[in-house]
Amino acid sequence: MNQSDPITQRNTGEVLVRQIPDCGISLHDQAALTGEQVLALQARSKLARQSAVRAVDRVGEDHLGGGLEVIDPLELVLSVMDRSRGDDFFIAQGHVAAGYFAVLSQHGLIDPNDFEQGFRTSEPIGGHVTPLSGGTMNTGRLGDEGGGVGMALANQVTAGREKGIVFLFTSDGSMQEGSASEAFEIAANRSASVIFIPALNAMQLSGTTASVDPKGNPAGKARAAGLTVIDVPSVHDFAGLYKALHEAATLCAAGKGPVFLNPVGEKKKASEVFADPKAWEIDAGEEVWVPGSLMGSGIKKWEEGIIATIHAESKGKPLAKPVNYHDGNLKNEDAAAILAALEPTAEEKAALAATSGKSSEYKFHARPKWDTPTGYEFSWPKTFDISKSARLDGDKHGGDWVSPRKGVNVALQELGAKNSDQMMAFDMDLGGSTQLGALASHIGKRFVQTGIRERAGILAAGGAAYEMLQARAAGGNKGKVPTACTATFAAFLQGVGREGLEFADYQQDLYGYDAGGLTTGVPLKVISSHNGLNPGKDGITAHALHGIDLAFELPRLRRCFLPADANHAVHIIREMFSLSDYAMYVGPRDVVPVIADPADPSKPLFGPDWKWEAVTAIEKKDGAKAAILVTGPVLYRALMAADKLSTPTDVYFIGQVKPFPTAAVMELLAGYDAVVTLEDGFVGGEDSWRGLAGLVAGTLAANVTDLAARRSGTLPRIGKV
Repeated sequence: MNQSDPITQRNTGEVLVRQIPDCGISLHDQAALTGEQVLALQARSKLARQSAVRAVDRVGEDHLGGGLEVIDPLELVLSVMDRSRGDDFFIAQGHVAAGYFAVLSQHGLIDPNDFEQGFRTSEPIGGHVTPLSGGTMNTGRLGDEGGGVGMALANQVTAGREKGIVFLFTSDGSMQEGSASEAFEIAANRSASVIFIPALNAMQLSGTTASVDPKGNPAGKARAAGLTVIDVPSVHDFAGLYKALHEAATLCAAGKGPVFLNPVGEKKKASEVFADPKAWEIDAGEEVWVPGSLMGSGIKKWEEGIIATIHAESKGKPLAKPVNYHDGNLKNEDAAAILAALEPTAEEKAALAATSGKSSEYKFHARPKWDTPTGYEFSWPKTFDISKSARLDGDKHGGDWVSPRKGVNVALQELGAKNSDQMMAFDMDLGGSTQLGALASHIGKRFVQTGIRERAGILAAGGAAYEMLQARAAGGNKGKVPTACTATFAAFLQGVGREGLEFADYQQDLYGYDAGGLTTGVPLKVISSHNGLNPGKDGITAHALHGIDLAFELPRLRRCFLPADANHAVHIIREMFSLSDYAMYVGPRDVVPVIADPADPSKPLFGPDWKWEAVTAIEKKDGAKAAILVTGPVLYRALMAADKLSTPTDVYFIGQVKPFPTAAVMELLAGYDAVVTLEDGFVGGEDSWRGLAGLVAGTLAANVTDLAARRSGTLPRIGKV
């Protein structure tokens, strides 16, 4: 990101002060819009469309069809939402960016010139965009509705925001993702105050929705999930859409959310729709169906093409050249003529002037930097006794071996008991196994059971973390830093749940930056259980190896930890919750020895007096020229191996793999002739260097000149077991 760019400078910073216009519409107290209010909304939407067209005309192309489509409902939502009560909005389809920014510019959140001159070429006003002051949206895949649901769940448990509504924009394409149905169900199970506003435009990238998804039924999915469905003819009819929003808001206020607004469309005579129906081979008196959410809305030519394409296909006579303005290329369009047609009427301008003038100052505070202390209280809850059978020659073990997840349990119990007002947890029906359930009795309604819905559940956790930070910022950033925690089995986390992790990574802080220029993700704490690093009940599943690699694929996942034993797991959980960052624990369920302190074998090494460090020297022998580097609960196997080797070999434990302790590992590479990593690293074949082995090899490769100088031209041999 170019932080010297003037557009970037105007839209980033520790505090952004914005003048937000007061449109004088009270959604909860006013049953219908006045004629003047409708005209003012039409004027502002036309101005937003003009702004979007200018921005896209400058860069040549964008998903302008979807951008123009979202302008009307988004304009209405921003005109009626009440931030003081916790209202917020979320957009699940990132391809509507042009409309999103255009509406924000009409409501004082960004300068129209910044949008028009910086769209797709200046951060943070990008294409598929990241959060900006005033709202958040998906920046990656479709199907991220769970993020908006999580925002609403956070409001439910935040004092002063319990009545807040999240207006969640989605689309028929997005709702084809299974995670959208999961989000519906999570919202319904918790009676979340969410109003879903879908773009059911009957068109998708490959053609009409009827051809792509002939059996799809978004409203049916919503109804089956337990949502109240309200039919509305068109989201482009401000008066009608407002009445539906008012009804939906009334239901949410009564605890009867969530609500799904269903734009069913309406039939009109061709003469009302087309300037020249015959040009489309349609009789003037023939009825045509107009979608309730119209792609390219506002550009007459585009509207006609979309409607004619859908009509022809419905009659079994598809057009030779079907029209689809999903991408909305303006290269062959007369932008000046489009802008002229979008000019508000004199009546609309007068209404806008009459309803304008009032505004309120709103301060958007930057989230805490990733290394900001959370202020959480923590006292050491329990010490696990050392395992007498810590060094066995075989795979048999005594009953004194303990699973590191026991340490997770006692640490979460301690955190929940003392910090319950700042924590939320999202469980995937596995709390008894991952130990996340230890929080349930302490945090009450802040513990959310999502059921077996890993992707939407983790998305919801990220959304909740985002919204809790929004609430904290609105209050002036006082007190402890709130955070959300989620946990599931490694196989699910790295499969269906992975996109939830990426979503948390997307939700950046666009105001402040750390020394490396990287923005801050939401402080989601992830417990990845059953990783199978230790060959026990789960076998060698390689999930821990994948967990390490995944941590480095997510740039804003700041820290990743692997436990040596149950005591070390307590230290990890305390460390994870100590800073306002995005962190992950990668641990097994298998029982392993509780490691003794080599200096005093009667005491545990990782007891309450141990001070956190990323690299710990476990065992050092006189004359050792070789070292074993190990991470995770296979530490005891490294100690067994060192005992059996005829050559003196030292053992080091790496408990924090991200950020990787490069300086400490460099010292080891410089001081030994051979360094071997011990891990579940057989994945990908003998030529694969992943996990800890890959990190060590990468450190050597990146610093080969320095190492050669420090070792008189020689390099240490490295290997993996």
